[in-house]
Amino acid sequence: MTITRPDIAFTVNSIAQFMSQPRIPRLIAAKHILRYIKGSLDNGLFFGPQHHPTYLAAYADANWTGCLESCRSMSGYLVYLGTNLVSWCSKKQPTIACSSAKSEYRFLSHASAETTWLAYLLYELGACI
Repeated sequence: MTITRPDIAFTVNSIAQFMSQPRIPRLIAAKHILRYIKGSLDNGLFFGPQHHPTYLAAYADANWTGCLESCRSMSGYLVYLGTNLVSWCSKKQPTIACSSAKSEYRFLSHASAETTWLAYLLYELGACI
């Protein structure tokens, strides 16, 4: 479900980190996610027709020491093809960054690599961007 619902991907990932030792607060959070899904069944990704030139746009952000349990940065990026979201990532960085700038640059490199890969893929498929 997290493939078509990026709005719950981070929360599901956070809860999944504690599957080996589940506790009551995590169960309450999982039930909250299920109630959210039940109330928003019409939400999800929609790929509409493109009425303007196709372009790739990427947005990235990082939260320095965003995880209070491990002091690691939380990072994410979104890649749009026109107005359609085609790729996204949200995760905890594998190493602890010394500053917010290092945290931002580290994940900007991931976002630019993903955007470059998508541009080459679209070129190979014959889509001009």
